[in-house]
Amino acid sequence: MRVLLDLVKKRVEVLIQTYQPKTLVVEWPSRKRFKASPALPAITARIREVALASSLHFCICDSTAVRRRLCGQERTTRKKLVVHIVAQYPHLGRYKDRSSQWGKSYWLPMFAAVGVGLACQEEIQKSVLQE
Repeated sequence: MRVLLDLVKKRVEVLIQTYQPKTLVVEWPSRKRFKASPALPAITARIREVALASSLHFCICDSTAVRRRLCGQERTTRKKLVVHIVAQYPHLGRYKDRSSQWGKSYWLPMFAAVGVGLACQEEIQKSVLQE
């Protein structure tokens, strides 16, 4: 496990160095994912450590909070999340209806990632203003 956590640390450091973000946002994995991969809590904690050591704003949000903030309900599908995001940001609409299996397997998770960023946006803005 130590080797894995060191690899995660190095990879995140390279990404931070390459792209120089001001904020790092992570979706807290579901219980189902934790059961499938018991290393996820340690990996998530390591990502947080690297972000804070790099003086980045850090936000973590679970999928329930994302759906609640963006859709107004805790239980909804990713497809409905996409509809809410596109309603707010119409220029993303061209990515919404990807009919191929590849398109669905790529764009649905991408919209979920955008949703996590949007859900953390308010919290991030508060921390930026406090500086």
